[in-house]
Amino acid sequence: MSSQKSLFVVTTIVEAITGLALAFRPATTLWLFFGADTVSFESLAICRLCGAALVAIALSCWCARSGSLDRASCGGLWGMLVYNLGAVAVLGLVGIGGQSVGLALWPGVVAHLALTAWSVNYLFNKQLST
Repeated sequence: MSSQKSLFVVTTIVEAITGLALAFRPATTLWLFFGADTVSFESLAICRLCGAALVAIALSCWCARSGSLDRASCGGLWGMLVYNLGAVAVLGLVGIGGQSVGLALWPGVVAHLALTAWSVNYLFNKQLST
């Protein structure tokens, strides 16, 4: 399996699981990541919206796993890079400055950092060789 295909498949799996958890079990997911015991209606709604967005990212990654670096795949890789950098920044800042940190927060930061590095490595190695 090519590195690009592996990256898209791993991202599909991770984001689909997280998205479905946010959409269907938002309170549990908030507890796992942030240690939140009580959540507001608004927090649940935003979690469900973010869950739908993550499922959309997972579907787009699944569709872009072809192995060729065409415009769609390249756009998907750049989108994943920006998303993963944002996730590292937001989750990392919560972990450093937050009062409440759940069991899954730091593993989530590490996972997004690894996906960021994988995306950067693939994008820049492929673009330099073409």
